[in-house]
Amino acid sequence: EWNKNMPMVLNSESQVRLNPEWAGKQDLSAKIYCAYDKDNFYLAAEVLDDTWGNHDDLKRAWYVDGLQFGFARENSSSSAMTDYGIALIDGEPVIDRYSFMGFMAGVIGEQDSKQFDGIEFMATRTGDTTVYESKFPWEQIYGEKIDVSKMTDIVFSILVNENDGMGRTGWIEYAGGIGNGKNPGEFIRVKLNRK
Repeated sequence: EWNKNMPMVLNSESQVRLNPEWAGKQDLSAKIYCAYDKDNFYLAAEVLDDTWGNHDDLKRAWYVDGLQFGFARENSSSSAMTDYGIALIDGEPVIDRYSFMGFMAGVIGEQDSKQFDGIEFMATRTGDTTVYESKFPWEQIYGEKIDVSKMTDIVFSILVNENDGMGRTGWIEYAGGIGNGKNPGEFIRVKLNRK
């Protein structure tokens, strides 16, 4: 179902941020897969994490072990962007949206943060591995219907948060611009595989 020949791999010390306790691939590493069709963007991840930190009374996806990822119109610090967090908190799938290109200023209010028409997300954990699979309609990314046949890539960033049971201690990232402040100028261009 997923093309596993070209994952984004997060497994080196140079990708770790604010986590002085990182002890190698078994501690925290990931393979990320992206795909698309005319209606949706698909994201899957296999995350290896030896200690599962999945509890937060406030149900914040960024605070626990989980993914945060963003999309921008351009690779520029002034670009409009959309970013999401997904996590499995106490066995319940949680999605947060922190900014959205569909609004003029990009900043969202509390009421919008739970408006996710058409988004599907699931996560399962077996042993030390958590598998995430998600589907995001293009409108939930760009705020409008787009013609993906004219797109060769997307401007994107992703990270995996680390929480060993005492709150987020850092993350491992494929590109910057999310965990250290919202800056699409640090995003990268990612080629998409057709699903």
